[in-house]
Amino acid sequence: MSVLSAQADELKSSLDSARTASDQSGRELQDLTQRAETVAQRLELMMASMHDVIPPEQPPLDAPVEAQGDASAPHIEPEDDNDAAVP
Repeated sequence: MSVLSAQADELKSSLDSARTASDQSGRELQDLTQRAETVAQRLELMMASMHDVIPPEQPPLDAPVEAQGDASAPHIEPEDDNDAAVP
């Protein structure tokens, strides 16, 4: 009977240790989750502020130069060979 009692005490001790570890892990996970939510909110604010910095009309960076249609660049007509001085 004393062996059974000793095993029950060991089992109770093991369960108490597991419960303590589980509770500690739960608190750590809750802290990490709260930190992640805070960082996510900061990232959302940063992304929202980027919409104010970058104008929506700006063409994508990988667009070909001809397709961008830059209105500020001067338009240069190609020279016509017929306009050359005739001797």
